[in-house]
Amino acid sequence: MGYPYGGVSRELPPPGFGRPEPPPPSGATAIFAAAITLSIGLMCAVGTFSGATFAYDNRKYWSGEMALNLGLVGGAAILYVLGAVLLIFRTTVGRVLVIIDSVLGVIYVVAMVDHTGKPALLILATPVLIALALAAMKPTGRWIAAERTVPDRRM
Repeated sequence: MGYPYGGVSRELPPPGFGRPEPPPPSGATAIFAAAITLSIGLMCAVGTFSGATFAYDNRKYWSGEMALNLGLVGGAAILYVLGAVLLIFRTTVGRVLVIIDSVLGVIYVVAMVDHTGKPALLILATPVLIALALAAMKPTGRWIAAERTVPDRRM
């Protein structure tokens, strides 16, 4: 700001001048992605447990394919829950883990549809795709980064 006698004002400019500050990130996309991912992980855990108890009770259905599926879904359950918890704790690792888990989940559902020939199973990919989209969004990354760059306000 210029003055008739030269110099610069030591006061702050009135509100409305300069660039407006962006609003702080709300974290809604990240929290919703973590909630969906956590529910997917818990559903995978329940499915693994029920499949294992079914296979234990009815040994005639036990096969290598069933063991492989139980291992894949059980591993997915662990990774989904871990990714959701790490995303809630605002870590980039959690976000990356949710994205990787979701991509692998979609691949698993597509392979399952190809193997069984039942396209109605594609509905299982819906929550996985929603979690993938929310975790990959820019506001999720901004919310994670905002926690690390909090200014010191102890002045």
